[in-house]
Amino acid sequence: MTDIICNPEYKDIEQIKNMLSICFHDDEEDSDSSQNMDLNYINFYINNLFEYKNCFIYKRNNNIISTIFCIPSEIYINEKKYKASYIYAACTLPEYRSKGIMKTFIEYIWEYDKNRNYDFSILVPGEKSLFDYYDKLGYKIFSSYCIKSLELSNSIYFKDINIEKIDNWHEFLYFRNIYLKENFKIYGKFEDSFYNYVYKEIFFTNGFIYKFSILNKYKFFVLYKSNDDLKEMYIKETNITLEEFDIYGDTILKYFNVSKIFIKSPCNVGDEESFSMYKTIKDISVPLKDMSYFNFVLD
Repeated sequence: MTDIICNPEYKDIEQIKNMLSICFHDDEEDSDSSQNMDLNYINFYINNLFEYKNCFIYKRNNNIISTIFCIPSEIYINEKKYKASYIYAACTLPEYRSKGIMKTFIEYIWEYDKNRNYDFSILVPGEKSLFDYYDKLGYKIFSSYCIKSLELSNSIYFKDINIEKIDNWHEFLYFRNIYLKENFKIYGKFEDSFYNYVYKEIFFTNGFIYKFSILNKYKFFVLYKSNDDLKEMYIKETNITLEEFDIYGDTILKYFNVSKIFIKSPCNVGDEESFSMYKTIKDISVPLKDMSYFNFVLD
């Protein structure tokens, strides 16, 4: 039995796609359309973001049995920038799980990141049970969120507010960077060029980015409409405060002809739903205890 960890070659791409499809398909839906959608997204990811240097494969007897993507990112703590590696799409084929392969794989990635002078490893567990798994590997909660709801009421409707789509990733990134700097002492983000992909992904997954002006100041929100029959929508990321939603929420609801909004909002670490986790991979002591933020838009 021969095990190796390495970057992939061109000939490995189809095997990687197949493995991701097996690992991340929706177990609750076995229809061909559901599986095709998974494959469509995997192709979208490979075509728009994939880089050989950021992908690692675990091979056994020349067969890929596990993958990890390591995307360069940053953590800002009181305006000081630290280098971080975002572990994405970490998966192992079902028949090889619970054998210590992923633990060995992640430990290899830590050493790789230490050698390129990175400070943190950060990830977003794909399901609740994985928080315990990563906790045993030394990861701690980095960011949490709350879900708030807003229903159509008889509050004031502001006719003069102009709501329009943001039609390029630079504008989205501009508003988003201001939001992070003004509201959080601790936050994680990616290199600027990565948000070109984020922008494309939002539209690929049937989302939209809008802006509108409140007291001559533009606000943004990333919107996903859930179901036309239910008249509901989901805001995954916004710099509109919950207090401002109380004032202007009816304007947004009526503009989109919906009766209810679900809003993902940052919470103190450990409150409500945990979202991301971090681990120091260098010998540094940096407590991350305040409210922190990491890319809700990518969940």
